[in-house]
Amino acid sequence: MPIFTFSENPVATIWVACYASTMPGKRSRIGKPTNPQEIDGKNLFSSSGADLLDLIECTLDLNNRDLEIASAAFLELKRRGKDGRATKMMEAFGVPPIPWLRDACEALGVLQPPPSGQYQGHLYVVLLDGYTSHNGFYGAYVGSSRYTPQTRFDKHLAGIDASPKVKRRGLQLLSSLQWPWMTVPGNKEERKLWESALNRCLALVASKVEGDFTPSREWPDGFQEPLKRRLADAGLDGRRNEHS
Repeated sequence: MPIFTFSENPVATIWVACYASTMPGKRSRIGKPTNPQEIDGKNLFSSSGADLLDLIECTLDLNNRDLEIASAAFLELKRRGKDGRATKMMEAFGVPPIPWLRDACEALGVLQPPPSGQYQGHLYVVLLDGYTSHNGFYGAYVGSSRYTPQTRFDKHLAGIDASPKVKRRGLQLLSSLQWPWMTVPGNKEERKLWESALNRCLALVASKVEGDFTPSREWPDGFQEPLKRRLADAGLDGRRNEHS
């Protein structure tokens, strides 16, 4: 089964959940993925334009909408300079692509993963709507929890210990941006540190990143030093800034 990636970097993995049943009268050439950690499958660079257009069409269907996957396919067509039909398709469905998704996926390459272990903490990223075109249409909310990302997102939507922004404006989880840390050290203080690293990493490329975080200048020595340097260079090492 194919796995779609923005590059050969495993932290940029996009995996596809697209079913032919969502496209009446038309058989999709894109199959259901296996484990997202299996990164040796087909990627966006080697997908045909027709496959990518099929992918956009089936993942914009209201019964199976996934703006992350549709945006990944759109941005690959744009990279090739062949996004004309894809642009019209996105306009017809009334949804813009996530313009910063590709850059966000690639930005994760600076992150250093936790030591190997059986961890109980989860990081998650939620796509938020309601922003202007100047701010990239969408924002990202970064959180951490002892629950799985889907369970925690469902609790937000149900108003259970929820962020008001996620409850009102949360569209879906962004699975590619939760990579490579689906689990992290699990006590609350440790989770907050890893959550902060992911939040600030995304803030380097996305205009609106929501969620609480500890500023990088307060992180312990030896933790995410490459990211610390990039944040300091960008002026994002403080509490709040124009990107938060």
